[in-house]
Amino acid sequence: MIFFMLGFLIAIYNYFYYHENKPKRLGLSLLAAICASGFILVLYPALQVPFGYLILLFLLGFFLEFKGKLRLDKFDGLFIGLAILITGILVGGSVIFSWDSIYAVMHTIYPGNRISTGGSFDKKDIFLFLTNWKMSFTDVSYSNNSELSSFYQFFFVILPLAPVLFYKKIKANFYGFLLFTYSCIQLLWILVKFPLSVAKVTLWSYVPEERALLSFSFTAVLLSIWFIAYIWEHKRMNKFAIAGIIALNSSIYFYALYRGNLRLYLSKVEIVAILVISILVMASLLFKWKGLFSILFVSIILFTGLTVNPIVKGVAPIYEKKIGQAITEINERNPDQLWVGERMMYSYLPMFGVHTFNGVSFTPDLTMWKVLDPERKQEKIYNRYAHIHAEITDDKPELELLNPDAFVVRLDSEDIKKIGINYLVTYKEIDDLKTDTVRFDKLYGPDKDGAYIYKAVY
Repeated sequence: MIFFMLGFLIAIYNYFYYHENKPKRLGLSLLAAICASGFILVLYPALQVPFGYLILLFLLGFFLEFKGKLRLDKFDGLFIGLAILITGILVGGSVIFSWDSIYAVMHTIYPGNRISTGGSFDKKDIFLFLTNWKMSFTDVSYSNNSELSSFYQFFFVILPLAPVLFYKKIKANFYGFLLFTYSCIQLLWILVKFPLSVAKVTLWSYVPEERALLSFSFTAVLLSIWFIAYIWEHKRMNKFAIAGIIALNSSIYFYALYRGNLRLYLSKVEIVAILVISILVMASLLFKWKGLFSILFVSIILFTGLTVNPIVKGVAPIYEKKIGQAITEINERNPDQLWVGERMMYSYLPMFGVHTFNGVSFTPDLTMWKVLDPERKQEKIYNRYAHIHAEITDDKPELELLNPDAFVVRLDSEDIKKIGINYLVTYKEIDDLKTDTVRFDKLYGPDKDGAYIYKAVY
């Protein structure tokens, strides 16, 4: 989504920058149409809304920059009209062909009827970016790394400087002012609860605080880039003011690291190291030690990014595992059967092309759930986008919501028969769960992970 947004903005900016060049205008209008279509078709309002506002702010900035510098002509009408037509065709066609799925998502409990009003976020977690460097090596104990990773940015360095930066200087620094203002608005949404009517009118009801933090952080990155250029192009600030800003930010960082959830993740030595490096980065930026700042900040970014290792060669860890080979053999011998898996098997089984009862459900299969819940008493649990975990048990069957996008379904022998499940991957022996009408034949296990494969016979 970010790439589509940036592509659209770059295309629009250069459309006006190269306004005298008609072939470039045509090409850039086509690029804008493609990127606009891609941005819309992501269909993720939680980020489309805040990034949509960001696009509008940049368009306002472009207007302020190019106002009075150029005049529109008949070719603008042609190129812009063509771009709108292409966008309409791409978006309209996709919506028409995908309407059933879109309609199903819109009528789910989550995310279709999710409503946010802001303010439900741990304030100390705004500074999660301070732990980015460690997440490549150690998993976070109280959440998952992908949710907690964030952008490095200098918003809280800029915040106390805002009066100096923008007082009577908005016209000269309008891009910085627009980004700063919008960052403040997003931060306000994260920290303060708003009336439901305000949330709905502004469309921010679609934006959970966690996603608002993501858009805030990205906006703050753009603001930080502007700020670095501004600092280096202007006279250095008073050293006492610099010391005060560094002390303020260091105090906030210490409070967030030592008093928030992050204390569960970081050692005292690591907290001290983060504070020392943060002080050096802020000092080198504000004192205009360009060489030191560049070395420090680029090193931090490279260390954080390069250690993630997103490139993996081959699929041996999936298909060469003994249990994977067993699943493949069973599926080849008896294809098109329904499987269920405990723990993380809900995401592992589909890799082998087997039909899986539980997995990641983008839209709920209400017909399937009607077998377990004929009166739809628990529809609020399963009518959602969800990671569906399963447990095989002899206790009373039930559904339990774990978080907004995950729930667990506990199945007994009779449920397995009613659903029509043929094969089960479990992490315990289930021979004793047999009844007069259902028995379980062990086909595999236990392996070193404690996994079994059973066939349900009924």
